[in-house]
Amino acid sequence: MTAKRPLRTTTPPDGSCVVGESGDRYYVSQGKLLKINSDSVFNSWSFRVVFKMPQVLIDAYPKGGMLGFRPGSVVGSIADGCFYYISPTARHRITSPRFFREAAISRLRCPVVSKADIDLHK
Repeated sequence: MTAKRPLRTTTPPDGSCVVGESGDRYYVSQGKLLKINSDSVFNSWSFRVVFKMPQVLIDAYPKGGMLGFRPGSVVGSIADGCFYYISPTARHRITSPRFFREAAISRLRCPVVSKADIDLHK
C-alpha cells in the first residue's frame, strides 16, 4: 500500500489570485479569500500569475466577501450610463469631461460593467 502525499498547505501570498478546480477565482487578502465574481473585476487587477489550488484547500480557507475593482480603475455603468473612478474606499461619479482630458483616459477604453459590479463600491 502506497502512502498518499499530503497536500501542500502553503498559504498563497497576500495580493495573489487563486483558482480552484471549480473555476471560481479568489483574491488573497489578510489570510482570507475574497471572491472575484466577474471578468470585469478580474481584468481590472491585471494579475500576472494565477495560482491553481486544490478545491479542498479553497473550501477550507476562510472567506472574506467579494473583491471589487482595483483602486484607480475607471468604469462605466451599464445601468445609469455614468462613469466612476474607483478609489481605495469608494466609487466617485465623474461629472466633468475635464477628468478624462487631464487623466488622458479615453471613455471608449473604459469597461462598461454591471450594476452589481458597481455596487461592490459604496
